Amino acid sequence: MDAQGYPEPSAAGDDTYVDNKYLRETLAPKDKEGQEPLDEEAVLEEKSQPALKDTQGALRGLADAMRNLGGIEDEVGVPLIEQRGRAQANLLREKLETLLATAEEWWEAAVDAGPAVVDETGEDDGIEDESESA
Repeated sequence: MDAQGYPEPSAAGDDTYVDNKYLRETLAPKDKEGQEPLDEEAVLEEKSQPALKDTQGALRGLADAMRNLGGIEDEVGVPLIEQRGRAQANLLREKLETLLATAEEWWEAAVDAGPAVVDETGEDDGIEDESESA
């Protein structure tokens, strides 16, 4: 909901639904005084954090799936995707290149915008780079 109490669409443009948990814990928590409205920066941060965490989770899932796919080997120990997966690997590569280009654009814009804003939780994103694990 926005500051005036009107529903806001989700990031995908879908309707957002008010469930029991949201009503009891966020909108009208019991034994709590009314919450002060968030400033614009806090509202933007509150909106972006779930999407960022979803993206990080999806990246971890992709890394796991690719590791599992590479672990399927023939009797000699050669990954099956390297033998028979030329078309699939090419499609995957093209999609990853598109995603990389988007991430590069975001990174360049963030660098141009100025100093980095540190995640207030201080949590590691949990995504391990292959070079870090070697």
